Amino acid sequence: MIVVDTSVYVDALFVFDERRYELVKNFFRVIQNEGLKVVEPEVFKIEFNWSVG
Repeated sequence: MIVVDTSVYVDALFVFDERRYELVKNFFRVIQNEGLKVVEPEVFKIEFNWSVG
């Protein structure tokens, strides 16, 4: 199981920095290939809304 910070999701959805975007894509590819379970902190929705809102 791995906990993914909200900033990682923001980097995956919005390309503010091409380098960070590529790193995040690779990160999620590894997670998928390894079959790891992803969980978010309880405050994920609040942080995400604040980050993109």
